[in-house]
Amino acid sequence: MTCARCGGPLETFELGGRRAVVCADCGYVDTAVGHEPARNGDEESWDRAIERFIEKFGDTVE
Repeated sequence: MTCARCGGPLETFELGGRRAVVCADCGYVDTAVGHEPARNGDEESWDRAIERFIEKFGDTVE
C-alpha cells in the first residue's frame, strides 16, 4: 500500500483494537482529529479575568 499524499510506503499500527496507517516518508496519519477547542460552558470574559487579576494582585504594574 502507498501513501495518497506522497506515494511512500505505509505502515499499520494497532493499539487497543484501533488501527492507524502512517506514511514513513511524509508522516501522514489517517487518524481523524478535531481542531476545535473543547467547550466546557464555563467561559470567562476578558473583563472578568482582569477583574480577578486585580482582586488578587492589586491595580499596580511595575
